[in-house]
Amino acid sequence: MTTKSGGGESSRKAGIAVAALVALGMLLTASGATARAEDPARIVYSNGGRILTMKSDGTARAVIFGKNRSPLNDELGASEPDVSPDGNTVVFGFKREARFEDQIDIWRVGSDGKGARRLLVSKRGELYGDPAFAPDGRIVVAFFKAGPRFTRTGLISIAPDGSGRKKIFETRTRKRAFRSVPLVMEPAVSPDGRKVLYLLNEGIGGIEFDEGFENDVMVRDLPSGKTRRIARDGYDASWSPDGKKIVYSVQADGDPEICWWESGCSFRSSIAVMRADGTGRHFLAGRTLDARSPDWSRDGRIVFQSARNVPDVGEANEIYSVRPDGGCLTMLTNGSPASITPAWSDAGEGADTAPAACGASPPDTGVELKLPPRLGETSGYWLGTRAGNRLLTGLTRTKPATLALYLDCSREKRTDCSPPIGTVTLDICLYRGEIAEALAEGRIVRKQRGVPVFRDDGSELGPVVTLFAGRAGMFLFGTSGRGAGLGTREVDQLRRFDEEAASGNLPAVRFPSYDLRLMEKVKAAYRGAGSVAGAAKRLGRGPAFIRRSLRASRKLARFGEYGKVNCPPNGSRTG
Repeated sequence: MTTKSGGGESSRKAGIAVAALVALGMLLTASGATARAEDPARIVYSNGGRILTMKSDGTARAVIFGKNRSPLNDELGASEPDVSPDGNTVVFGFKREARFEDQIDIWRVGSDGKGARRLLVSKRGELYGDPAFAPDGRIVVAFFKAGPRFTRTGLISIAPDGSGRKKIFETRTRKRAFRSVPLVMEPAVSPDGRKVLYLLNEGIGGIEFDEGFENDVMVRDLPSGKTRRIARDGYDASWSPDGKKIVYSVQADGDPEICWWESGCSFRSSIAVMRADGTGRHFLAGRTLDARSPDWSRDGRIVFQSARNVPDVGEANEIYSVRPDGGCLTMLTNGSPASITPAWSDAGEGADTAPAACGASPPDTGVELKLPPRLGETSGYWLGTRAGNRLLTGLTRTKPATLALYLDCSREKRTDCSPPIGTVTLDICLYRGEIAEALAEGRIVRKQRGVPVFRDDGSELGPVVTLFAGRAGMFLFGTSGRGAGLGTREVDQLRRFDEEAASGNLPAVRFPSYDLRLMEKVKAAYRGAGSVAGAAKRLGRGPAFIRRSLRASRKLARFGEYGKVNCPPNGSRTG
């Protein structure tokens, strides 16, 4: 399965919070509540399309696959790792872009990062996903295959080197127009090797081994082949060490999926524990949060991913651990891009899965997104890698435009997180012929860093701050402050991509010369005709156009200094 993607950090009242956590940690350690073994267990997880390991307290992070990959929240690359029973091998899915669809190949790598190898290759009409180890060391893989009359889905197993393919089971469905086809995904073999958990999806959302929704949680008895549904609306599941219980992710009531941006989709879900027959369900760590991908350690601790500090933002996912009774909930990662799909690697005898202390703050890994190269002055400005307590989660740059998203939060509690922030920078030539409208509609609320600052309350994203500097028009949404002071802190933070920090005034704007000439033409026609109607008749334009141009001309005077640039009719850059 590939998860949509997304990070968290420290507390607002730093001195009090740190002192309290230190005191709590000392108390718990003294009481023996979180005494750690000399050999802490490790967790394997996905981050920005890479596979990483870390200790059970979130320290000692290491990339074991994808060291040369630029980490991004783009849903591609490596995810869904699982660890062999001896702890020496990690298997995972690698999602890549194909011509007509995204496809997942099955890979393996040593837990030391050596010996990476592709085991199964997906192709159109024959897809693989969701690899998991069985207790005997074989790898179980979900598959989907489309034939001329039937589709087939089920589970196969292969040896760790990719050989010895065996079919575990398959479901065959006749093709019919306008009928979705089922998909088996997310296998998990019981500790005794006699049962396998999996999800059965009726094809809602397509065949991509994504989590989908409205999945049935199924258990198949491997010797007899008997299958039963034990829960509805599940995402993924894991066995307890004794095989008597199951932890799984449960779809919340209402809208199952929330999408903000391209990789900002999240599933409203919760972590729950139930008996292996599906009875006795109880929830862990809260309800109706984005919490998925649970895995149960040998000594009885559960690790999972969640965007609980920034609900409905997939880029904000971090790794948490918790006891099966819901106690000792602890955040283990904190940074950008998102950390997702964790699995325990606790093969060593006595490996301790406890965190450093219950509720201890995770290490701050900051922003690891690799930034694209500088594209010149038309690629504009941004806020750096942090905007207040928001972390950069995505940066898209082209010659005429830049989009920077700050969706993740560096705080551990949602109440301490400011709203998500975004900045859009456009080359001024994209406004050719529309400068008058842009200036007329905006309301100048102040002058800051040498340029007028506009506020627009008519956007679907809420109040938007607009300003013009150099060859750029900039829009900032989700900013701090109120009234005329909206976005003051963020405007002070604006900088070019080649600047380490913001400083001084922003450069004077250069408007398209075509628009400046047009506004002068409207003013002359208005003076000559003496009325809006007369100017409209002279120029063959509507009265609304004349009024906008006159309002824009008045606001133009508020800029003081400004220049001009020659833009071609199509709005592209002239040089």
